[in-house]
Amino acid sequence: MRRWVARTGLVALLAGLWLVAAGMPAGAHALLRESDPAAGSSLDQAPSRVLLTFTERPEPGLSSIQVLDTGGQPVDRGDAAPVQGEPLQFAVGLGDLADGTYTVSWRVVSKDDGHVTAGSFAFGVGVPAPTATPEAQAAPQGATQSPSAAATAARLALYAGLTLLVGAAVTGLAVSGRVLPSGSRVLLAVAAALAVGGGVGRFLAEQARIDAPFETLLDSSTGQGLLRLTGGVVVTAVATWFLAAGVRRAEEPEPVETWRLVFVGVAAGITMLLHVLVGHAAGPSSLRGINLLVQWLHLLGVGAWIGGLVWLLAGLRGRERPGQLASAVRFSKLAAPVLGLVAVTGLSRALHLAGGWRGLLDSPYGRFLDVKVALFLGLVLLGALNRFRVVPTLVDGARRLDSLRRNVRGEVVLAACILAVTAVLSQLPPGKFVVEQASAKPPAPPSIQVEGSDFATSVRIALSATPGTAGPNNFIAKVTDYDSGEDWPATRVALRFTPRGQPDIGASTLDLTRSGDGLWKGQGSQLSIAGRWVVVGLVEGSGPAVTVPMELETRAAPQPVKVSEVPGQPTLYTITLAAGGTLQGYIDPGRAGPNTVHFTFFNRSGDEQPIDKARATMTTSAGPESLTLVRLGAGHFAANVDLGQGRVSFVVDTTTGRTKRGGRFEQLIE
Repeated sequence: MRRWVARTGLVALLAGLWLVAAGMPAGAHALLRESDPAAGSSLDQAPSRVLLTFTERPEPGLSSIQVLDTGGQPVDRGDAAPVQGEPLQFAVGLGDLADGTYTVSWRVVSKDDGHVTAGSFAFGVGVPAPTATPEAQAAPQGATQSPSAAATAARLALYAGLTLLVGAAVTGLAVSGRVLPSGSRVLLAVAAALAVGGGVGRFLAEQARIDAPFETLLDSSTGQGLLRLTGGVVVTAVATWFLAAGVRRAEEPEPVETWRLVFVGVAAGITMLLHVLVGHAAGPSSLRGINLLVQWLHLLGVGAWIGGLVWLLAGLRGRERPGQLASAVRFSKLAAPVLGLVAVTGLSRALHLAGGWRGLLDSPYGRFLDVKVALFLGLVLLGALNRFRVVPTLVDGARRLDSLRRNVRGEVVLAACILAVTAVLSQLPPGKFVVEQASAKPPAPPSIQVEGSDFATSVRIALSATPGTAGPNNFIAKVTDYDSGEDWPATRVALRFTPRGQPDIGASTLDLTRSGDGLWKGQGSQLSIAGRWVVVGLVEGSGPAVTVPMELETRAAPQPVKVSEVPGQPTLYTITLAAGGTLQGYIDPGRAGPNTVHFTFFNRSGDEQPIDKARATMTTSAGPESLTLVRLGAGHFAANVDLGQGRVSFVVDTTTGRTKRGGRFEQLIE
């Protein structure tokens, strides 16, 4: 049994070392959940700000958003700041953006756990959507480097020191009758040094990771949390000194005063809580209080169990004494409920953070969690062996303490490995966020979809055209049985296009190619004119051919919009028209109440473009409303409107001979 357990522990340890060597770089904790503008999008109108939504709260003062044009020059205005009432959102204002491609580069420090994440994406204004790089597609929500050796060592030292001190308090009060073993002063000094060194080291490692001035870090909630943690370990070290001072040097150890053990246990326990408050459990959640409590109980249980093992091993050293046997029996009985607490709280947190089976298998967090569970099971097996095999023989006096000492040494080694894995695990992003990142899909390209069926309702066609604007398009037709929805056994599918209301333009036909699973695809410029089209699908098979009538309207092509803002003047929108020339629109005065909206058309030479007919529509939260236009010039129209607070959009369509022009713009009224 012991050999099998030892081999299992060795395999788990080797697996852990392999994960450390081969683990992929860690993504950050404050992952980018969504953005406005969306990554890879193309906008008709320049946005007034960039809004990013993260999985954890960004830390103001330590986080930034930068927006760059194609020349690498910043176009953002002011500092990035949280959105009022939306703690997960971070935004930065923009200046006047011309047509082109823009890069959003962001770097965020999580307000909840202090981890740093960074990333970038691009969007276009009045130009085709930028093509994302493979790296950006692989990590759209941001990434960071793997945990540093300094940060891992600091966390391991902090865990080990606090665990030893909690174990000293628990075993002293509940196991050994307030008697600490010989040499306990050295062990207490080591524990205090580890705790203080770990707390200070963690602060310095986080400062290096965040790369912010010391004063700036202290002004942030992240820095204040780390400072409180450092203060906690200093108080814990003072409590440890009081406990060590109460340990008398004598041949036979004597009980120490109860308050000294309680002081150490309370100080170390509160410091564990301060550590929890700057970790994963502090993330935004409706169950934040419960998560913090569960994580704290987990750490206290680990301290009582693993720390108690070290003190038990220290008490088993030397010659056999009657007190050793009694302590082993009492600790064995105490370990069962403590082990249950560790298992339940650990499982609860693992289920919350792992993100299901996919998170356990595909994320760095899940892989290290798998190793931690394997080590934990090895520790449980050794504990069970002691509880049900070794300790009973000691009570019967049938064996000496050598077997128990060997097993406890094995438990301590496995426990040290668990703490090392935990030091790395606490710096990795929870698996559930990595699963969200891997599942995130880029925004689908714009398209139009229509459906139709033949007169006898035997065949159905679901047709999509991408991008759905006048000009070249990709067509995909799904041909199915009308009743069953099964793929229709077609041998040929073609589409015939006729513009609605323009009989002088002849029809055109596009043959589609089979793509499997009832799909037929093709490319063409049959939708050559903006407007409504009658599309008839021709489906041939083993029986008579059938026709499926459909009707669609092309999408308006993205229009480049330049926004000009001058203090004291209405915001001016200049829209470049597909038919040539520009449209300038503005709302005067642009505040809630009575306003006048103006539309002026210009030709390519910059002169006012005469317009024959014009109509305009205003859309607010109450819905669309037709406007009564007043002609102020050959190409200048205006309408009086009464506006409330909120976003309003205007659309104007004109006709000059056979040429149609139109544009739209929108504005936030405050």
